[in-house]
Amino acid sequence: MALREWWTRVTQLFGTQSHREQDQRREAHAQRAARSPAEEISQREDRRLAGMSADDREWEQASLGRDRDKQTRTRDEQGSPSS
Repeated sequence: MALREWWTRVTQLFGTQSHREQDQRREAHAQRAARSPAEEISQREDRRLAGMSADDREWEQASLGRDRDKQTRTRDEQGSPSS
């Protein structure tokens, strides 16, 4: 009889834990689905930058600056009257 009671309690414990984990997974999935695409991109970018070394971040910032400068020059050249 004691073994049966023990088994019942163990089964209930694991069953409750399993339901709790399923609820947590469902909740996490719902939260991910509720995010906007912009939020997802921002979080992905934050994780990407967090994985970079300081040198990598510095190089990327310099590269982005060069690209901005190039785009500005191209836009200015296209906007100016040609001779």
